[in-house]
Amino acid sequence: MRLEAHVRGSIEEALERMGIPAPDEVPVEVAPAAVAELAPEARKAGVRLAFEAHMRQLTDTLASSLQFLDMTPPDTAGLTIDFSNLSFAGEDLSEVIDVLKDRTINAHLKNGYVDQTGGGHFKALDDGMTDYERVLPLLRDAGYGGFLAIECLGTEAQVRPIETARRDLAILRRFLDNMGRNNTRDEAP
Repeated sequence: MRLEAHVRGSIEEALERMGIPAPDEVPVEVAPAAVAELAPEARKAGVRLAFEAHMRQLTDTLASSLQFLDMTPPDTAGLTIDFSNLSFAGEDLSEVIDVLKDRTINAHLKNGYVDQTGGGHFKALDDGMTDYERVLPLLRDAGYGGFLAIECLGTEAQVRPIETARRDLAILRRFLDNMGRNNTRDEAP
């Protein structure tokens, strides 16, 4: 059984039992009941549920992430912190890292900027609103020991996905080397 399919099915089943059609976005009021339905399965499988801090979604700011986390069990639910999404929302990443450190399960790394219409434009990992040379030491100092997942988006990633992933991995390695530590695994495509 693939957990991903089971979790997706469980969310839809939980919403159905509550008489709510499965929307594209889960309203904040529905989230605790849906997570409560998933929590026993997650515990049984030995996993934690990670909800991404994502633009225009349930956990798109520090405040909305905290609201969501306050309604969910800490042993089962946490966040995948996407630093650029939170930068795009105008959040202070040093505060984000400090406040969310105990509930951070994963970290997404990408970079870019948001234009005046709210559209995202994605660039190399060292080119955009998120200063990873500042963020990564803060994350380390907060005790984060999880994965750093590079998320490659935008036109360049669509046209040249392997080259884009390799470029951003090289940039991440440079950032980590500058911190005096390079633990990246060679899992680039």
